[in-house]
Amino acid sequence: VAGRLHRAGHGMGGGEWLSGAPLWMMLGLVAVTMAIIWVMPRLTRAIPAPLAGIGIVAGLVIAFGLDVPRVGDLASIEGGLPAFHIPMVPLNLETLQIILPYAVILAAIGLVALGVVLSFYDTNIQKDIESTEQALGLILAALAVGMVLIAVFWSGWRTLQIEDTLKSVMLETAKTTSLVFIILLGAAMLTSAF
Repeated sequence: VAGRLHRAGHGMGGGEWLSGAPLWMMLGLVAVTMAIIWVMPRLTRAIPAPLAGIGIVAGLVIAFGLDVPRVGDLASIEGGLPAFHIPMVPLNLETLQIILPYAVILAAIGLVALGVVLSFYDTNIQKDIESTEQALGLILAALAVGMVLIAVFWSGWRTLQIEDTLKSVMLETAKTTSLVFIILLGAAMLTSAF
C-alpha cells in the first residue's frame, strides 16, 4: 500500500509517506503490474489481465521476500466468527425504542426486495405448498435468512464504525488508487506531448 502506515514497520515511522527506496520499489511494482496488464491481453484472454498482474507481482514479492508494506501493517486482519451469545442488553421499553426503527427499516427493505423478486420471476411458491408444515418451514427459513442478513449488516457496520479497521484500509486504497491515476494521467500527457 503506497501511503501512510499507522505503526512503525518496513523502515518507516507511523504516519509518514513512503520515500526513498521503499517508494521506488513500490513504484517499480506498480509499473510491473501495469506492464503485465498491458501485455497479458496480447498473450491470452483466458486469465483477466488485472488478476494476472496482481497474482504475478504478489508472487514476485513473496518469492523474493521483498520488504513492502502490506494490509496487515495497517491494522489487524485476524478474523473469525464471533461466539454465539445472547446480547446483554436490558429488555425494556427504551431498548425497544432504539431497535424498532432499524427493524422496521430492514423489514421494509426485505419486503421491497421480495416484491422485486416476485414481480420479475415466476416462483410458483403458492402452488408447491401442500401443508401447514411446509408453510411453517418457509416462514422459519425466511426468519433465519433475515437474521443472517441482519448479522452481516451489523458486523459490517460495527467494523466500519467501532473498530475502524476497514476505514483505514479503504483510505490507504484510495490514496494508492489516486497515486496510480496521477501516474497514468501523467504518462498519458507525456505520450500526447511527444
